[in-house]
Amino acid sequence: MDVFDVEKYDIHGKSIRIFTGKKGKRRISENVGNFLKTEEEKGIYKKEVLNDFSCRVKQHREKFTGLLRDLKRQGKSIVGISSPAKGNTLLNYCRIGTEIIDYMVEKSVIKQWCYTPGMHIPICEEERLLKDKPDYGIVFAWNFAEEIMRNNQQFKENGGRFIIPIPNPVII
Repeated sequence: MDVFDVEKYDIHGKSIRIFTGKKGKRRISENVGNFLKTEEEKGIYKKEVLNDFSCRVKQHREKFTGLLRDLKRQGKSIVGISSPAKGNTLLNYCRIGTEIIDYMVEKSVIKQWCYTPGMHIPICEEERLLKDKPDYGIVFAWNFAEEIMRNNQQFKENGGRFIIPIPNPVII
């Protein structure tokens, strides 16, 4: 297999898309070499760089789960808003389940009345956010936080507060 092209995207926290195909079947874009050069310059293949990244990820987990545990100790209700794959990755890495999050709300009817993979948090219809009036809603599609908060203005008007988990946990 050849990697024949690489594209960078601002969505999802600056994602990359890698194109692969059968060896020798496609022209290799100059993007591939440029991308590899950038990785080399940033030192991402060095053990100390990877260790530093690992430490920052673990620190984020402690900060985020600590915030949620503190809110629960205060008797606050917490729900998840949206249930994308990246949000479920965060839930599973942080081992956040129904002891912290009461349920998730989701626009997509395909996901409603199911459970999150791994942590088994129930996924409900979005209207429940207004009916139950929880104290906090974690925005798991954090790259669309502005739009989600705008669409859930009534939740905020009812006293609810948003938690944006990435890049640093913040309450809005």
